[in-house]
Amino acid sequence: MARMCGEAFSQGALLTQVDLATLLDRDVRTIRNDQKLYQQKYDILIATRGNKCDIGPGITQREKSIQLFLDGQEAISIAHQLQHALKAVERYINSYCRIVYCQQQLHNTLKTAMAVGVSVALVSKCLAIHNVHC
Repeated sequence: MARMCGEAFSQGALLTQVDLATLLDRDVRTIRNDQKLYQQKYDILIATRGNKCDIGPGITQREKSIQLFLDGQEAISIAHQLQHALKAVERYINSYCRIVYCQQQLHNTLKTAMAVGVSVALVSKCLAIHNVHC
């Protein structure tokens, strides 16, 4: 991971954690944890887009999955198209639907997050997607 990021940086590019996850066939959480441990162990900073440009990751698989779902695709075709686990895609869709429903009933982002069992940030992302698509 460090070598790949170093080579990309030397060629004028910066990889994201999502890029690394795709290239290494790993989950983004695994990449994030491995990057953190490596940086602590060797006291270096791996050159990624997030830490060099102070930019977060690009559109997540969750956001892509929800957008495709709202465009009328089924979970299995979304998983196949994104080359992502079907269980994960189903979880993203399920969370999104629960968030939208709870928000419509409660009209409160914090209460929605607590009821669904997710972060306020995730509720905000899902509601932003919902507002654009619906």
